[in-house]
Amino acid sequence: MLAIRQIELSVILLLFLGAFGALSIIGQEEENRIECRTAPRLVRPEKTRMISFGVLNTKAVHLPKPTFPETARRARVSGVVQIQVVIDPRGCVNDAKAISGHPLLIPASIDAAKRSSFVPITFSGTPIWFYGYITYNFRGDSLNWLQLGFEADSARRLVEVIRIEDSRVLLNLTPESISLLYPDRTHFQELRQRVQVELAGDPKSRWLFSVGCKLGDISRFSYTGNDGLKSSISEISDLVDSAPESISRQLIVELKKLTGSGISDEFWKQLKYLKDRLYHLGS
Repeated sequence: MLAIRQIELSVILLLFLGAFGALSIIGQEEENRIECRTAPRLVRPEKTRMISFGVLNTKAVHLPKPTFPETARRARVSGVVQIQVVIDPRGCVNDAKAISGHPLLIPASIDAAKRSSFVPITFSGTPIWFYGYITYNFRGDSLNWLQLGFEADSARRLVEVIRIEDSRVLLNLTPESISLLYPDRTHFQELRQRVQVELAGDPKSRWLFSVGCKLGDISRFSYTGNDGLKSSISEISDLVDSAPESISRQLIVELKKLTGSGISDEFWKQLKYLKDRLYHLGS
């Protein structure tokens, strides 16, 4: 939660500075842009104060995709990796380190992050150092319903992942039509319920999807205050108590660790652990 508050403060500062025209993004001409892959690494001055710009994927000039490690494929590992990057005044990545993600996926992600480049940012006309995060999503050959529920953070995304993975559900919907039929959060919940109805004949898939949705909502802070979080945790606990016999015992154990840890640092560590192992635990 501390990291979130720091990002929020950085955004407030950014808006304040932007209001006075002090901070600007400069677009270099293509022929004048620094080639970061061959440029020498700059030494960051000590005690340099930097502003966080949050997720930087859409701000990249060059964002190579990481190679899916063969060891991770063989181990049936997939999931999201988040890399924190420090950007120098030229827009080159000066440093990169993992914030979250499965250990087998982190080295390839760091390598890709270091090869990325971004639009430089200036403060009062002077290019500055800043930092942010690059998110990589490693998807295996197929997703299980725990992953599908977790990844479906919008109606459009829900239709995309389900149509790719399971043709039995939502046969008449397409990503193009979804924004008209389910335009807001309320309708998104209705669409989730529709998926659960379609899965009524498959208790394991239905249960995994429901748990994945709850874990995803908590991970994306889709709740209101501590009361909302406690309610979400209670719902996961109820699902654990009603789990079908076919559900992995390891998943049940890990979910009980989550729901039994209270709202503490241990809770968020356990949520991260589950997030990094959805492919394995939901199989």
